[in-house]
Amino acid sequence: DHIIGNEVYQSGLFNVTLNTGLQWDTTKTSLIDTLSINSGSTVNVADSTLISDSISLTGLSALNINKDGHVATDSLTVDNSTVTISDEVSAGWAV
Repeated sequence: DHIIGNEVYQSGLFNVTLNTGLQWDTTKTSLIDTLSINSGSTVNVADSTLISDSISLTGLSALNINKDGHVATDSLTVDNSTVTISDEVSAGWAV
């Protein structure tokens, strides 16, 4: 199913690749098939939602989930990279 309307920034079936230090600050709801974050690139998710079938991070890349940021994926691969979850997001989690 696709979400259509002004609450969606990206909608549809496609792949997104960030290379060589690129930065993407998500807005609203982003629906994608495959997200590849490579070579020092960064994705910041705050006050928005990122939905991707698969997310992979390689080569010192970063996925930062900040206040009111939501990420949903079936597959997350992290190779020599980081995923950071802010205290606001993780508050209340039992570890």
